[in-house]
Amino acid sequence: MTDAAALYDSFHAIAERADRDMSERDVENLFLERGFYDALDYEGTGIDLRSEFTLPDDRRPDYITLDTNEAVTAVYEFKTTGRDLAPHESQLFGYMNHLRAEYGVLTNGERLRLYQRGDDDPTLVVSMASATESDARDLVSALRKREFDLTDPAEVEAFLADLDPVPLDERAELGQEHFFDTFRLEDGSPFADLVTGMMDLLGELRDERDATFVTGAYDFWEATYASEPEDVPASWDPFIDDGGSLRDFMFCLESAHALLARLLLAKATEDHDFFAGTGYDGMAEYFRGLQGFGETINLDAFLVAADNLIDDMQEQLVEGLFQDDIFVWWTDGYAEQLDRGHGTGASQFADVARGTGDVERISEPTRDRFSRAVAEVFVNVLRFDFADVEGDLLGDLYQRYFDPETRKALGEFYTPGPVIDYIMDGVGYERGVANDRLIDPACGSGTFLVEAVERYLKDVERYEDDPDWETHLRDLCTRPRIVGLDVHPFAVLMAQIRFVVAILPAYREAKTANPSFTLRRLPIYRTDTLRNERELTGADLGDEGSRQITLDAMTEDDQDVRIPVPLPIEADADEPAETEDGFLVRRVRMPLFDTIRLETGVANFGEYFAALQGVLDTVKDHMALAEEFGGEFDWRYRSGLEERINRYTTQDYSGTEEFFAEYVNDMLETVRYLREEHDDGRLFKMFEDTVLALV
Repeated sequence: MTDAAALYDSFHAIAERADRDMSERDVENLFLERGFYDALDYEGTGIDLRSEFTLPDDRRPDYITLDTNEAVTAVYEFKTTGRDLAPHESQLFGYMNHLRAEYGVLTNGERLRLYQRGDDDPTLVVSMASATESDARDLVSALRKREFDLTDPAEVEAFLADLDPVPLDERAELGQEHFFDTFRLEDGSPFADLVTGMMDLLGELRDERDATFVTGAYDFWEATYASEPEDVPASWDPFIDDGGSLRDFMFCLESAHALLARLLLAKATEDHDFFAGTGYDGMAEYFRGLQGFGETINLDAFLVAADNLIDDMQEQLVEGLFQDDIFVWWTDGYAEQLDRGHGTGASQFADVARGTGDVERISEPTRDRFSRAVAEVFVNVLRFDFADVEGDLLGDLYQRYFDPETRKALGEFYTPGPVIDYIMDGVGYERGVANDRLIDPACGSGTFLVEAVERYLKDVERYEDDPDWETHLRDLCTRPRIVGLDVHPFAVLMAQIRFVVAILPAYREAKTANPSFTLRRLPIYRTDTLRNERELTGADLGDEGSRQITLDAMTEDDQDVRIPVPLPIEADADEPAETEDGFLVRRVRMPLFDTIRLETGVANFGEYFAALQGVLDTVKDHMALAEEFGGEFDWRYRSGLEERINRYTTQDYSGTEEFFAEYVNDMLETVRYLREEHDDGRLFKMFEDTVLALV
């Protein structure tokens, strides 16, 4: 508890020790040693008292203090004893403005000046030796550590009303450092709390509740993707030294990154006015329901908001990027709260916020810990402003928000910019590339893809004064012009996010011209490029000249190919099903290229690839109807196939609806089987990626 008397004593203790020969560091240490921050209820350096920020020109604020929500409450600048303070006001004001700190303190150990942001005149000027108890009370009122209660509607409303996000543009190096510090992997940070909350949740759902999807997702990840690093990063030690499983930690680390990355991208697009004219209000829409709300907020509501926001982004930004993957396993612990019986979007958030709700699969302590962690991350994302961040800088932010040591351990290796430029120049990908096709078969987090996209966009602008960005982006993503493949779903997700960041300015212009324009998928697919799919399937879907033959992959009339897709569903020993390493395999039937060319007149590979996307869209739209109608849904193709195919092809083709209807029905039967026999029809994106990557 803050104590004005203790601060008064600290003032006089500092004054007694201060002398004319003290350096800035000596004065800093006096405030630490004589209980100044203790009296204001701060825990100490590295927790809520920080001094690590350093700017490129070696300038830095001496200390900052943080509230319980990681927001900067005050900036402290120390000067040598005897030094005049007034000439250093502009330096302090700059730090306060960049970090959106409400207060600033300028002191030489003998005198102290307190400033409030926006006011050039000091709020309080005191001599340390003659400070009164009234001065101490005034300072406690301004500088004490603030507790932010996420369950208090009044505090949340006040936070939102007073929110002045920290800028992250190229001139705001200090804001960027605060951003990295907020989402660092360090014990006690909001991001670290999210990881540890996920570890608790994973343990209960997988080990105690035997949740089928959670168990399957983890086991599939462990068997297919997991690889323990030779050298465990030092930053991981606090999370695994107590006997915790290294692989559990890595799985939860990737899951937490996946959630945070999607929330950050949603905030970035909103700050870029991406949704202007669409009628969608973004994150703010969820909190309007708290107006006049006088009860305690159920923290589950923030988790509901995060999940619904991801659903919103499917409709508003890029559907494929926000589709379910193995990293959304955490939603299984909150099935009751996420049930659409609560409504959707903002209404569901408000409904859950008002009630305690029943969550049966997890214990109350685990529920509180994880829901609180999601709430803290959600609110901290709101504290940063991406409005003036574009291009490389925003991409760098996504690369840097987790440390290089962690990236390396997760299999992410950094390629220097000059090396990328050298290789891209070497293959001639520079001018006149709009009709070229570039593929990275092991794209990782997308460094080469981002450079290729930037060159593609510059090439368009080189030849067009006013580009039709809707046409160019549709061509870039659906023909496709730039393709990335990787075996690891986490790498694919990171690459997709960086891809969106790279096209965001052009995408915003396209969206402004046509608010209904939304990309359905990005040309980055999860697949194993070392796995011989052609040997397994017996065909190259897009090869016009020749094909291998594997009898078990071909249909009776040799017109189709059955593509095997391993799923994160552990097969029962007595189930008569195809398996691979103990996991269920389902085959997707697709037509060979020469079959569709003969039957419909689709004349080239690009049009075939485009038509397949329309087929996949049709299946997903029928899946959405099944979600709406529940058990009453008839799992047969209804309508809309031709329209969806023509959305992607450059011309209308006769007979496509009749030709593809049976393939749609086959895929719908697979989804029905997974839902009814394994209680899970999620992860259709795994089918999409396998089919499109093979083509």
